[in-house]
Amino acid sequence: MIHRVADILRARMLAISCGYEDADDLDALRHDPGFKLALGKLPGYVLRLASQPTMSR
Repeated sequence: MIHRVADILRARMLAISCGYEDADDLDALRHDPGFKLALGKLPGYVLRLASQPTMSR
């Protein structure tokens, strides 16, 4: 799956602002409906947000 750099950065900044300093937390947050909505994706959106390995690349 291809993620836009802007989406990856937005997710990382939002996670940090919510108190999730480690990128490891993004594995769980990528399925969170509220987090998806905050990033402009619909909660029922089939494609997931970027995961921790994607962030590390």
